[in-house]
Amino acid sequence: MPLSSAKAAISRLWARRWVRRVSYVLVGGAAVVGGATWFLDQPFVYQWLVRQADGALRKETGLGLSVGEVDFHPLLGTLTLRNVTVGGDLLTLPRLDLQADPGSLFGRHPHVMALRLDRPHLRLTRANLAQIHLAPRPPRRGPLPQVTLDHLSIQGGVVEIPAPFSGIPAAWFHVEATGTGTGPNRLRFVLTMPQCAVQGPRGWERGRVDLKGDLAESRLQLDEGYFRLGESQIRLHGHLAPPAESRPMGFEATLSGVLELAQLYHWAGGRSRPPLAGDLDFTASLAGTPAAPRWTFTGDAQELHPDLRTLRPGSLNLQAGGVGARAANARFRWRSAQGFLEADGRWSKGHAAQLALQARSLDLDVLGHDLRIPSLLGTRATLTAECESPLEPADFRRLDRWTATGQTAFTLAGQPAGGLRFALQQGSLSLEDVALNLPDVAFQGQLQARFGGSRLASMQAQGTAQVDAARVADALRAWNVVDLDMSGETQAQAQVGWTPKQGVELKGSVQVEDPRWHGAVADHLDAGVEIHGTELRVQDIKVAKGQGRGGGSLWLTWGPVPKGAPQIDMCYTASRLPVAEGLRAADVKDAEGRDLPLDGTGSGWARIHGPFDHLVMEGQAQVESGTVYGLRIPAASADFAMDLDTLRLRLGDVRIAASPEQLGLPGRPPEGPLALTGMADMDLTGWTWRVDLGGRLDSRLLGLPGPRFQATAAARLLGPITAPFGPLDLPEGRVRVDHGSVFLLGRRVDGLGADFDLARGRFTGHLVAQGMPRPILALAAHTQGTGIAGSLGLRIAPDTAPTAALARSLTEDLLQDMTADAEASGTWTPGPGLRWHGQIRRLEGVFPAFELHQTAPSILAGTASGTRLDLALAGTERGAPVNGPAAAIRIAGTAPFGMAAPMAIRATGNADLGHIKAILDRVMEVDEYSVLSDLKVQGSSQFDLLLHGTYREPLMDGWLRLSHGQMRLQRYQGVEDLDAEFRL
Repeated sequence: MPLSSAKAAISRLWARRWVRRVSYVLVGGAAVVGGATWFLDQPFVYQWLVRQADGALRKETGLGLSVGEVDFHPLLGTLTLRNVTVGGDLLTLPRLDLQADPGSLFGRHPHVMALRLDRPHLRLTRANLAQIHLAPRPPRRGPLPQVTLDHLSIQGGVVEIPAPFSGIPAAWFHVEATGTGTGPNRLRFVLTMPQCAVQGPRGWERGRVDLKGDLAESRLQLDEGYFRLGESQIRLHGHLAPPAESRPMGFEATLSGVLELAQLYHWAGGRSRPPLAGDLDFTASLAGTPAAPRWTFTGDAQELHPDLRTLRPGSLNLQAGGVGARAANARFRWRSAQGFLEADGRWSKGHAAQLALQARSLDLDVLGHDLRIPSLLGTRATLTAECESPLEPADFRRLDRWTATGQTAFTLAGQPAGGLRFALQQGSLSLEDVALNLPDVAFQGQLQARFGGSRLASMQAQGTAQVDAARVADALRAWNVVDLDMSGETQAQAQVGWTPKQGVELKGSVQVEDPRWHGAVADHLDAGVEIHGTELRVQDIKVAKGQGRGGGSLWLTWGPVPKGAPQIDMCYTASRLPVAEGLRAADVKDAEGRDLPLDGTGSGWARIHGPFDHLVMEGQAQVESGTVYGLRIPAASADFAMDLDTLRLRLGDVRIAASPEQLGLPGRPPEGPLALTGMADMDLTGWTWRVDLGGRLDSRLLGLPGPRFQATAAARLLGPITAPFGPLDLPEGRVRVDHGSVFLLGRRVDGLGADFDLARGRFTGHLVAQGMPRPILALAAHTQGTGIAGSLGLRIAPDTAPTAALARSLTEDLLQDMTADAEASGTWTPGPGLRWHGQIRRLEGVFPAFELHQTAPSILAGTASGTRLDLALAGTERGAPVNGPAAAIRIAGTAPFGMAAPMAIRATGNADLGHIKAILDRVMEVDEYSVLSDLKVQGSSQFDLLLHGTYREPLMDGWLRLSHGQMRLQRYQGVEDLDAEFRL
């Protein structure tokens, strides 16, 4: 086309008005879009927009807004925000992508095609939430904007609660969510928290959350909800309709799942171990409106384990339903091998709650174990009860607002064992027909009580009980109240009352057959008991034991008293009661917890009085036929005083005599061959004492072993009351004896003295004759390992004793003088016993016609039962040469120390018949006017004799030969040259 023609065509087209208008719009629009795009892409523009949005958000919520980068494309309808923060670190969002229809954003029906949130982090703290201040807004009028959202996506989201606050626990949630729009203001969503952790009472617990449903302007529909935390899990589905002008909010939900009861108990605030452990399967429903919600709940559990070990596993069933705060029916059932318990109730706001309780075959073993009462073991109970609560929950603690009636029956091995009836009405409680009949405990009684609010206003009760005191001691010991060792068939009756003003008022009596207290036993005990407020009085105490009697009274108070004032006063008298029983009753033992080796029959009185922290005991006692550490005490008396706090016992005016009549009177000393006086100071805490005794001593009256001796004695025992001496326990101290006389073989030896000393595991003893520089007998012993080692030395010589007088006294002039020197040593241990050995270095005897002396040292050895000996002796005529013995004898064998033990002693040798005849005359006590006294014998003899059998029934075997024997009888012809042999 020619150029001119083209220009003409364009001119004609431009001449048309609509062409010019379209052209202006296209050119202007392109300019505006290009300019706007350039303008909005400038940094100062989006910074200005962010400042405007920050101001608006602060005005509406109090939270600040910060955006790192903004990328906006108006033609494409896309917006990208990076590094977004809201409220500081309340919400941080690395990236937000929004894609929408640009044109729809300026109308009433916005259309968002996609909204994506990348790794949002919501951090909830007390400080962050305190920033939020919502501005008041008037109620909305008119319909909501109709927003269509095609796709929603949240990826990598985190909700963090770093520390607990306002009852919200610390937690962490990983969040993933997707949504699909199904129309304006409608969204179908899937929300998943695949990992979450909540800090609970038992530490961090992990779980999971899954939600799936539909969100619309008029309805929230939850098709599936799953919550798991720890071992508990819940499934939920339902819907929620928000309130509208014509209707209130409506909802409907169904829940089911498994609850771990231990977890639920701790989340509810329980601090100790949960009362039940196990899983509860439940189903619950909730529907209606907030003003009148309808609800139901059903729970079942098997093999639940109670916290108490005495309770066996059982099954639980719970059922409840109602409307709002009203429960039309609620039921609780528990079943186990220990019985069945069922409770039915109903309650509603403004009305009293009512409860009916039934229990069958309840095993009271649980109660017996918890109360530490073995008597209840094997007992079962049935219970029926009805009660009605106060109208207001605030009055639930006021017992005077409750009403209850019921009864209980007990059985043992299928047989009736008692029961009770109870009623609570207007604050008055009555227990009637209370009875308990078990093999070792029986009780009957009744009780009336009044309550004022939640407190007891008064109480009156009476009853009788029969029980073994050992069962009471077992219960007190099991409850760690006091450890008492007692028993006895006890029958008690009492009337008791209580008021806040007067306290406890009790009056009763108790009788005990065969009572035992700390090992002490008696035949019978009676006492009357009264309690007045804070005072206890036990009067007319009577104790019988065989022919002995005891009695007394007790007063004590547990109320406040001035410092140092008496809090207890007990008086006790005894007449001919066993001392050992009294010591056991007082629980007095030695350092190793054993009963003291004291016995006898005692009489006297004692009083304990003073404040509890400083009790004092004083009194006087007299003992007959007593024993102390194996020592016999015929009669003794003493005054005593004891500080029970320090356990310091002082004995004054101690007297020991042969009989009670010889103990003397105050101001007059004891009489008789046994008359000792003194004092004692004993520290029972440190187990030490000081004892001083002195006076006349008679070993036979004291039961000491060995020959009888009488003397003047002085003893001081100082140090431990008993100290180990090898395997023995003996008191330490020193005893000195003067002017002593020993009775031996019907003879009496005077002028003897002795001293014995035991200290620090060493014992020494000496027997001396009056006026002599050296002792006759010396003893020494000391501990060696678990046994005792010791030595003995015997010396009868002119420097130890008047030997001639001693020989004549002991043998009635058969011996005119004697000398002996011997020693022995040995050990004694608990297993092998006594082992000893020794020797006789010198043994001499002077007879009227000849002398007998030892020719060689002899050896002795043995045990506690006997000795082995080998003794060689020779006799010569007095004045004859030493080389011409008149007799020679050797004695060897075993000699027992017991009269019934077998012996074997062999005697061999030769002797002059005349000397033997003289010895036999003295031994056989031949009368000087008898025929045997006139018989004169001469010659020599040889013998070999074996003495066996026992000392009581001796036997002799062997032979005796006579050579050149002569016998002459005065006025009769004698026998000459007699040779003979005798076989025995």
